[in-house]
Amino acid sequence: MKLLMLMFGAVFVGHAFAVPSWLRLRDKDNTNVPIAANQVPAAEFASCLQQARWGRCEFYDCLERRFPCGARGYTRKISKHFCSKIDANYDSFDEFGKQWLNQTSICLVGHMQPIYESSSTSCLDIKIAGINAILDCNEGEVDGKDFCDFLDTNGDAYTSLMGMEEARLLIGLRDTRVFSSIISGAISCGVESLRETASSFSTSAFANSVNGFFNRISSYIWN
Repeated sequence: MKLLMLMFGAVFVGHAFAVPSWLRLRDKDNTNVPIAANQVPAAEFASCLQQARWGRCEFYDCLERRFPCGARGYTRKISKHFCSKIDANYDSFDEFGKQWLNQTSICLVGHMQPIYESSSTSCLDIKIAGINAILDCNEGEVDGKDFCDFLDTNGDAYTSLMGMEEARLLIGLRDTRVFSSIISGAISCGVESLRETASSFSTSAFANSVNGFFNRISSYIWN
């Protein structure tokens, strides 16, 4: 199972970079048209900044009110969706998993806070900042433990979090860096796991969860 997972990941990354046409389509939902910031009361502005420091999902509502991009814009379609999904599934993670999610949420929101504080932006700029946040915030550690450790003890919870809809949304970003980062990260975790259990060929919750997520992405692209 683990070997197949690694092979699938390598093939998927190669396929993604070999088929650029659908990735180069113009994003009509996140245009580069400048948007002037909507003015909000000082108390609301301060409250929204506090939500950002806490990594709360409510911050994305603040961002949308200040720079509205609509239901298909990045703020509501991606940021708020994933944040709300994390909140809904939070109790299914162990204590380390919760720490990881907390740190990641604060990191993701932290990347968007400067946009909220700016006087103008565009929906495309919001999307670019969000994608950069995904790439940066996936690289962290909690108490010396990395993403592989997170998956190893929270595999089932992660599978529930990253469903078919989440795979569609990530692919819909049309940015190879996002899902190639997720896949290459999972591949590197799988390599380490293979080193530790090469003689047994036993499956783990981690391997099953990552393989399941890859299968969802595969079925969306090729079926």
